Amino acid sequence: MVAHETREGVVFTRLFEKIEQQRGVYGDQVYDVLGDSHINTSLQELLIRAITADDEPAHLEYMQEVIESDIGEQLAEVLEKRALVGGLASPAANDKIRQDMERARARKLQPWFVYAFFSEALRQYGGRIAGREQGRYEITRIPAAIRSHADPDLGPVHDRYQRVTFDKDSIVAEGGDRAELISPGTPMLTAAVNKVLADHERTLTRGATLIDPQDQSAEPRLLVYLDHSVTDGRQVRGHRQVVSRRFQYVEIDRGGTARDAGNEPYIGYAPLSDEDRALLAGRLDLDWADRTATETAKSWAIEHLSQPHFDEIARAARARVAKVREAVRERLEAEIRYWDQRSEELKQQELAGQKPRLNSGRARARADELEARLARRRLELDREGDLHNSPPTVVAAAVVVPQGLIDQLRGAPPDPQEAADKMETDRRAVAAVLEAERALGRNPEAQAHSNPGYDVLSTDPATGACYFIEVKGHLPRTTQIHVSTPQVNKAKSNPDRWRLAVVSVPDDPAEPPAVRYLIDPFRDVTLHFAQPDLPLTVTDLLDTAQPPC
Repeated sequence: MVAHETREGVVFTRLFEKIEQQRGVYGDQVYDVLGDSHINTSLQELLIRAITADDEPAHLEYMQEVIESDIGEQLAEVLEKRALVGGLASPAANDKIRQDMERARARKLQPWFVYAFFSEALRQYGGRIAGREQGRYEITRIPAAIRSHADPDLGPVHDRYQRVTFDKDSIVAEGGDRAELISPGTPMLTAAVNKVLADHERTLTRGATLIDPQDQSAEPRLLVYLDHSVTDGRQVRGHRQVVSRRFQYVEIDRGGTARDAGNEPYIGYAPLSDEDRALLAGRLDLDWADRTATETAKSWAIEHLSQPHFDEIARAARARVAKVREAVRERLEAEIRYWDQRSEELKQQELAGQKPRLNSGRARARADELEARLARRRLELDREGDLHNSPPTVVAAAVVVPQGLIDQLRGAPPDPQEAADKMETDRRAVAAVLEAERALGRNPEAQAHSNPGYDVLSTDPATGACYFIEVKGHLPRTTQIHVSTPQVNKAKSNPDRWRLAVVSVPDDPAEPPAVRYLIDPFRDVTLHFAQPDLPLTVTDLLDTAQPPC
């Protein structure tokens, strides 16, 4: 018996090693296919050999070979076939879905932004939050004004918390207490949002006036906030279930020309000071920024923002539903056939006067149950694949005043030549980075000027990985460059893939610019929530920069 346990132990140990190896590639989906009939047959034969065979090394080597080649290959084959999202085993497969996921990661609401909002809201209402370990905080007081706006469906909000975090990677710390996560949909953040909306929601409908400190033009524009949702046929509290929701921003000028304002344009804008407000009083003609302008922005968003959002979600959702449907059909139909056959076998035994442990009626009921389950799952998948592209709704609007207009009203209009030189420097710098990325074998794509956080999106065709590159071009006489708060925080949220490209642009147009990269340059940088940018010395950057990589 001891020998048999030893052989079985060897087999099970090697088998679980193989499963864990495949799990490293496919995740927990490994456990979803261990009931596959082909794998079951190999496992059954293997375990019988383990129990009945002798202890000769040749038999143990044979069994390990079966695990490595036969069962291992079957696991990979079945997992690849049933993978709910393609490309899990081949990094180059399904590039479009992979790129969509990479872009979504860069676009998602980042922990630093949640922290900035929540901590400021907490302080305004008399609460207290203090930093503790890296990425973790202690809340010593959550005022009743916030706690009273908690959503009962999400759970209560307490008056204090030993540890909280805004980043899921910091929930557990070595030697420390588990931290409560504060993120969208959690009780604390929902309560804070509800309280702010209760006090200030009218501001959204009334609108606001903001300043764009990077814009040296003199024409104001209207920033329109839109809320767009994609739903499917599943019902939640009597409504279609939202599978993706995204805020979208459109800027429209006096002439009715609309453009994509990017994911987070408001982060780079500043509120009016009392001096600016007095300066602009009676000098802004905003008759054009009315309901007609917002409707124009909405119509533009439907075609250029909402439809691509729907297409992106539909592409991934329908591929997943199709794979699930096929896996469900294959597995349940196989089980139905088995129980149909088993029911007939048991019935023949009963007619022959035998008394099997399982009667034919139970087997037939099991087959009927599986058929009903198959019908239910097909209906559920039909609803899940029934996607609906809801029209975007206008949430709020703001007038954006360019810094150039403020300077002009102060009697210090911008120098047109200086603005033209900066534009040409930026153009040459971006062109140089595109060339450097192509030399690395990647496929770079220049982003719109309004895109916050990076200027170039570069994709590695071999792996599908995306790299986000912020380009800072400088002339020989430039001593300092500024990196905006959105750019710093985008870098901190994706340090492995974000690059700061410092490009030395010579005065001679015929001379090529020199491109250098910095990786994770803001690891130890913490910005105040009201700090618009981070000034950096060019010489210090060049001392630590490296060739493009």
